Amino acid sequence: MTRRPTSLLRSLTGALILPGAIVVLLGVFIVYTLVREEYDELQDLALTSKANLLLNIWTASAGGAVVPDYATLLDFELDTYEPDERTMFWFVDTAGRIVEQARGADPALFPERIAAGMATARHHRYAIVRGEDGRAVIVATPMIERNEAIRDVLAGVVVGFVLLGLLFAGAAYRAVRRSVRVIA
Repeated sequence: MTRRPTSLLRSLTGALILPGAIVVLLGVFIVYTLVREEYDELQDLALTSKANLLLNIWTASAGGAVVPDYATLLDFELDTYEPDERTMFWFVDTAGRIVEQARGADPALFPERIAAGMATARHHRYAIVRGEDGRAVIVATPMIERNEAIRDVLAGVVVGFVLLGLLFAGAAYRAVRRSVRVIA
């Protein structure tokens, strides 16, 4: 039985597939980690800013002659966000009872524990800010937009790596074919 001579192109392909796959997986993991961390940081900053702004409005209007309709403070989101992407908030007294809440705030999403800071639960990100008097504002936003953004970035990276791999494979094939002509 005679063995066929090993193809240079097959040898190159075999030698480069595993390292190429490792580089692609490592690249996707690095991009995923960086994008997730940066998006989370921006989302936390936005949530904390909203919570502090709402707390300032609530504190400034307490006991005043003009009390705003707290439930409508974030109604501008009705025109700019999809229903499953809207922010919810709750004003909580020192005993942890809800005093006011955003229109459409889902009672099932009210956090069980009210500790100042950031938290993630029930597919939402929460910012909880306490005032000097012990009252708190809780702001929650769905994670759906964040998750979509991360998926879109990852899809773009994977497509980019696939296109780069195809371009590299085409260039290698062409280089091997030219080299064979020179040798032959």
